[in-house]
Amino acid sequence: MSAMRLFCRKYFLAWCCISAIGFIPVLADAAAVGRFQFVAGSVSVIDNQGKQRAAQKGAEIAEGETLSTAENGTAQVRMIDGGIIALRPDTQLKISAYRYQGKEDGSENALFSLIRGGLRAITGAVGKTNKENYKIKTASATIGIRGTDHEAVVVLPSQANPSNGLQAGTYDKVNVGATSLTTNAGVAYVGPNQVGFAATLNQAPVVLPTMPNIFRAAPAPTAKQTPSAAKSDTQSTTTADSGVTNAESAPAVSTTGSTEPTLNNLTGVNSSGSSLNTLNQTVTTTGGSTISIGMTLVRAAGTSSEWFGGEYIYSTATSTDPNAFRGAVDGGVQLPNQVIEQGNALVGFSGKAAGFTSSGSSATSPIAPDGFTPAAIRIGTAVNQDVSSSSVAGVPVSWGRWVGGNIAVYSADGSTLLGKIDNTSRSLHWVTIGSVPSNFLQPPLTGTASYTVLGSTNPTDLIGNVGTLTNATLNANFTSARANTTIDVSFNSPTNTSNWSMTANNVPISKTVDDGFRSSTALSGTNGMTHTVSCVGPSCGTQNIGSANGHFVLNGQGAVVFYTMGSGKVTSTGQTSLSTFTPSSVVTGAVLFKK
Repeated sequence: MSAMRLFCRKYFLAWCCISAIGFIPVLADAAAVGRFQFVAGSVSVIDNQGKQRAAQKGAEIAEGETLSTAENGTAQVRMIDGGIIALRPDTQLKISAYRYQGKEDGSENALFSLIRGGLRAITGAVGKTNKENYKIKTASATIGIRGTDHEAVVVLPSQANPSNGLQAGTYDKVNVGATSLTTNAGVAYVGPNQVGFAATLNQAPVVLPTMPNIFRAAPAPTAKQTPSAAKSDTQSTTTADSGVTNAESAPAVSTTGSTEPTLNNLTGVNSSGSSLNTLNQTVTTTGGSTISIGMTLVRAAGTSSEWFGGEYIYSTATSTDPNAFRGAVDGGVQLPNQVIEQGNALVGFSGKAAGFTSSGSSATSPIAPDGFTPAAIRIGTAVNQDVSSSSVAGVPVSWGRWVGGNIAVYSADGSTLLGKIDNTSRSLHWVTIGSVPSNFLQPPLTGTASYTVLGSTNPTDLIGNVGTLTNATLNANFTSARANTTIDVSFNSPTNTSNWSMTANNVPISKTVDDGFRSSTALSGTNGMTHTVSCVGPSCGTQNIGSANGHFVLNGQGAVVFYTMGSGKVTSTGQTSLSTFTPSSVVTGAVLFKK
């Protein structure tokens, strides 16, 4: 998989990708809600701080943590109320809430978020009496239970195979009991040996007439249904080297002897007799030849760290200057299971960092483009705000911003804290895109498109003020590979009263996967591009500059633009491509567009 090309240089990150390389902390200050009974292959846990640790048999998990299995990973978890959850390979499940005080008095509660992959669950005390208190949420439905043993699978758009009847969405198969699938358009009730399906939140769920081939008969995991049994590990013995107790035999996710299909083996036969594997992206012909169909699954996210790149460098400023440089981050394309999120909110990614204050020292790391340090970036003490989500072409997208605090910079493997970036009174704006084949990040080669705003973060400046996005447009001519965009924002506060407008016309669109489009004041006049910025108000300086960096996604069905505008003074450095910018005000934000 090729690395994503940077849209801009120096301190401004326009489009990056996310990795969840973590480290192993001690579980503390959080009550355990379950423990691993079986672990095989690569399985990890991401805690509430975005830190990752390897899963181990017997290890505890806490409310709010996310369980993640790789393509070779499976796991079985026993919850504190006696319930059992068995995770398939390539699965991400967040334990959003899990409360049980030893009695079924209505205070018990279980809420899971199945982000991708599949699981098999046998409910315990939670949901036995108060069934409405147990739910599994996905991007397209909410699964409720009626006392049950059931299997839920989320098929991503990139894994769908419509020609073979496998659609993207949420599937739920009932083995014992019953479940309900609820969307904004209705409810479907699913009985034993039936499968419910919900394509999107805005489509009515249905009970399928036939069993999809992602479900096959398999031995059920045996759950202890009493809390006292759930809390005692001494009541069962362990089969040598299996990691599975005889009281809770290995479920369908066992790595040996299982007939259960997994999401890394979603196969079907098309009309020509060829066998398709939708996750591995291969086709096996009737003659036995296996051919790659060239769609590596990736997940992308973009961030703006409020600093111009390439054409401008900031003048030397004291640490007390609100416009002083405080560091920058950068990144590249990563695999889907390397995204670190809590619900829809981004909490970490891997990439590069520069200008951060080194841990245990007042010194800062190099800030030159070639001085970026490979790093795992974590939200640290910042907080997420403006978090929202939607979908483009059926693929989930989210956006928000990290506000205040310190952004933590770890070594690339997540094991060592390298330093921090002071984010006080500032925001790092981000947008994430769900798992897609890599070629979905390439724009169309022909045609035109006009886009409307799907969502945006609130624009911010470097001293803590929050403004308003008043207008944003984007139009593209893919045949001529040119784009036009406008961004208008306003601020009305005692320390920032200003109205900003930026227009970038005839901006070249790269037809190479992941390159996107990029415009700035310094590039205006290059290859026919025009880029103008205006700032009106008492907070504006004498000269205005700006940068618009974006990317078309999902085969041009959507786009993201990160923008930065500054007003102050520009002085030539004597170099051909660089000037010094002394800002009186800098504003930035992110806009998500849909066709």
